[in-house]
Amino acid sequence: VYLPQDGSKRPRKRVSHQQANSAPTRIAIVYVPTSQLTAYARKLRQHDEKHIAACMGSLRAVGWAAPIIVDESYTVVDGHALLIAAERLGLDEVPVVVLSHLSADLVKVCRVALNRMSAGGRWEDAALAIELCEIEPILDAYDIEVESLGLTPAEFDLITSASSAAPEEQPDESLPEEQAV
Repeated sequence: VYLPQDGSKRPRKRVSHQQANSAPTRIAIVYVPTSQLTAYARKLRQHDEKHIAACMGSLRAVGWAAPIIVDESYTVVDGHALLIAAERLGLDEVPVVVLSHLSADLVKVCRVALNRMSAGGRWEDAALAIELCEIEPILDAYDIEVESLGLTPAEFDLITSASSAAPEEQPDESLPEEQAV
């Protein structure tokens, strides 16, 4: 609730962007030449060489799994590290989502929100260890470097060695086989 600026003292309920635009926003991925994209002038996050190398390795291994987010002037909102990785790999174009449905003010809000959200959360160590153990043969089969996951080989070994002491996840016997997790 806020007090309006029109002089009245009657509080009014704030209307969210989504409420103001009753139809849900649909986004589309388009491919844009890397030369058309501009990095945001303020660096909200720093990307070290290890992170850029992980992005490059991921792009080489699995290709694009998430687009770069840009505003209407093709300034990066989220995905700076991916853009750097794509440029270093010599990619001519990249997938982007253009936030044409947001005002310049809301793009600023989105930029901070997306960059902060990616830093949130924490790993569930046991689940991560099991997942890494399951994909280890996949990495070998496809000749994918562990660094593509953002891990050093030592970190990978440390995490996966912890899972060898943990019991294997078993499907829930009470569910029909098609629904077992």
